[in-house]
Amino acid sequence: MVNTETENLERFLGESLGGSISLKTVGEIGLLKDQGMKDFGYGKSLEITYEKDGQEKQAVLSTMRGDKYGHQYYWDRAAILMFEYDAGAKLEKHVKPLGLGYIDDSGYLIPIKEPREFFILNEKVEGRHYFLDLERIWAGELHEDDIELARNFACWLA
Repeated sequence: MVNTETENLERFLGESLGGSISLKTVGEIGLLKDQGMKDFGYGKSLEITYEKDGQEKQAVLSTMRGDKYGHQYYWDRAAILMFEYDAGAKLEKHVKPLGLGYIDDSGYLIPIKEPREFFILNEKVEGRHYFLDLERIWAGELHEDDIELARNFACWLA
């Protein structure tokens, strides 16, 4: 279960949709009472009623349930939700995606606005480029430590 608060949802809506946002109700789809965010996550969708610039609107907030069918890791689920976000915006007569985001360890809903490409920033460490070893091996020059390195890689992958 995701640990987050309704205040985080209201902030997310404001950052994603812009304008003046006021969260009215949050609850499980099909139930008519406001339940808040307590049961959100892992495939359970929430119906949201909010006011944007004085006009009442509704939306559905969803995550995906992790399972053993290619959804066990959060990055698998992220790829599927990114596809849904992109495809949903292009399909005629389809519900339009209003926002895409992720929930961090503190329970904050972080918007990803108009994604086109993703990146990662990593620390830099000193070392050598392994592709140079691969090019050397491809050219026919195999060293004994190359075999040991390949064994270590195989054990790491296993």
